Amino acid sequence: MGLALDEPKEDDAHFQVDKLNFIVEKHLAKSWPEVRIDYRDSWMGKGFVVYAGSGACC
Repeated sequence: MGLALDEPKEDDAHFQVDKLNFIVEKHLAKSWPEVRIDYRDSWMGKGFVVYAGSGACC
């Protein structure tokens, strides 16, 4: 799983959290009911991290 900029498709699930819109493929939304997105800025680099379930994914 990763992050990408994309246009919504007819079969996507749509979510809004704190005025931010998220679009997720429905089969992924069913596979990972809990997803957390974080931003890290450390000596190893900067970027978004996606946590799916109990661990970091990407």
